[in-house]
Amino acid sequence: MKVLFILVAILFLHSQANLIKLDIESLEKIVSETPFVLANFYTYWSQPSQTFSPIYEQVAQDLNEAAPNVKVVTIDVTQDMDVSEKFNLLTFPTIKLFIQGARVPIHYTGNKIASEIVEWVKTKTGDMVSKEIHTQEQLDDIAVNTPFVTVFLGSSDSKAYEEYIEAIRHYNHIASVHVNNEEIKKKYNVDVEKEGLVVLKEYGKEILMSKNEMHFEGIRKFMNGQIYPSVSLFDNQVRHRIFEDGQDVVILLVPENKTDLITSVEETFREVAEELKEKVGFSIAKLGTNLEVKMFDVIRMSVPQIFDASNDELPMIGIIKVQDRMKKYYMDMNEDGEITKENIKR
Repeated sequence: MKVLFILVAILFLHSQANLIKLDIESLEKIVSETPFVLANFYTYWSQPSQTFSPIYEQVAQDLNEAAPNVKVVTIDVTQDMDVSEKFNLLTFPTIKLFIQGARVPIHYTGNKIASEIVEWVKTKTGDMVSKEIHTQEQLDDIAVNTPFVTVFLGSSDSKAYEEYIEAIRHYNHIASVHVNNEEIKKKYNVDVEKEGLVVLKEYGKEILMSKNEMHFEGIRKFMNGQIYPSVSLFDNQVRHRIFEDGQDVVILLVPENKTDLITSVEETFREVAEELKEKVGFSIAKLGTNLEVKMFDVIRMSVPQIFDASNDELPMIGIIKVQDRMKKYYMDMNEDGEITKENIKR
């Protein structure tokens, strides 16, 4: 029994040794010096943070063997509340992967299960973020067997490729390839002297070409506009995308029972969304939508509650600026009382 206790103690101390506790200053230092840093932002008083603590210790232990180039750290946000604003932390615990030289960390949005977190980290830090191909036949074979493929056209030694890899790491469950072939470039109307980005959707049936600059923000905007539908009904998936991935969103609130007016407003809303989908997310929420949004770990609100909307005030359009500490804006219906394309866009 004594031997068993000693063994358990050794294993516990080993897992603790793999987990580094930091403050914000030491985090910034280690991120600048280390290829990959996995960080758990928590609050000591949060029950979810307390529950996750032993799971994260297991993550640290597993990654020490599976990906020793990844430093696993933990930061108590209550020691420096500015950290929440700096990294747009709305819930705790929050896991982010920092990559040396990258503009923003990658937000983990999966289940808080050790094995899933470890596999996610291995994928994001591995060499196969994008697969190199050489021929049109290879690309066609991937496209017909995959619902969504991103294709970087250009040299893997270029600055644009570095930007592409940094951007593409933020997406899950999509196939990413790169190819430097003049004939393929010509097929997709890409200047042979430049780089380009193409998305193949619906198993290769739909081809979409980016007109944005080949830098991080341009690639992210293009990808967001293609991965997600232009307008989504507010459900768990959209809630996850908005409030975990941190994408600002325009929300149209409508009553549960449709009328001709509501149908007309929805059509107008969708037209605007199609034009602006690369800039911001668009969603439609019914007043009866009872999905709760977890805000700041302790506040839970439905979308109608966030906008303080009642049935006689609908339809209503609002913007939630997730990246700006959940600020919200309402479309002023008192100016001319109409929801038109120009009014929404303005």
